[in-house]
Amino acid sequence: MTSLLGKLLPLFSGPRKVEDLFTEAVARLFERRPELCVGWLRSEELIPSGEEDDKVHPRVASQKWLGTLGQQDKASRVDHQIEVQSSTADEPEGGGVVADVVLVESKVGSREGKEQLRHYAEHLHHMRTYRSKTLLYITRGYDPKERSEVISGADDVCFEQRRWRDFYRFLQGVEKDVLVEEVMAFMEEQGMGRDYRFSADDIIALLGLPRALDILEETIDTEVREVLARFAGNKPKRASANLMQEIRADEQETFDLVVFSSKNFLAFPLPRPRMPERTLTP
Repeated sequence: MTSLLGKLLPLFSGPRKVEDLFTEAVARLFERRPELCVGWLRSEELIPSGEEDDKVHPRVASQKWLGTLGQQDKASRVDHQIEVQSSTADEPEGGGVVADVVLVESKVGSREGKEQLRHYAEHLHHMRTYRSKTLLYITRGYDPKERSEVISGADDVCFEQRRWRDFYRFLQGVEKDVLVEEVMAFMEEQGMGRDYRFSADDIIALLGLPRALDILEETIDTEVREVLARFAGNKPKRASANLMQEIRADEQETFDLVVFSSKNFLAFPLPRPRMPERTLTP
């Protein structure tokens, strides 16, 4: 079932249409549920904690143009600028209002532009009125950055990296409404809600895999192998070293691969139209 955001996606254009749509959706979520914005920033330690929730007020701007600085040859546009104002009226010094700022650059399938993050860090460095200044680079895939290169010359800026799956896990623990559910559904559709951490059940299953392969190899004895080989028109091959090899079709046939164990396989011709070339992964 396609989410509402998924249905709206074809109305967007350009290589960043997923990022642009998702950026606006998250901004709207934070505007409607400001406690989620503050809770997420605090859970990821992107802003200081301590103030009571009713004294903390976030303001979210999406697709924020930052202009140019120094040697920058073009203006920068960050996905989110989040300003969090906190009241400190109960402090002995008399209190007042302090503010923290977080610039969020999101990537969903694309890569960082030339010196893009460093430019954002420079802009943060020139924002003098904030208590803390954080640049968050949040991505769907793995895209590590060197902190020293990003904040070179901007030592008062904190640089953090996260994955969108971290945000998805945060949303799993909050009170749901229609907007939260739509954002989560869209994240699942776009591969941002997958958890690649091994669970205890996964470890147990992996421990039993070698035994299962041994049983399978023992079950398919010589007689069965010969029958399958005659059906396939080829002989069983040893191919533990080249399971990554691309399996290609001949002039009329496409082959499926049947793996009997980590060392043996048979390829069977299937009478169907040629499909795009594909690569086996272990």
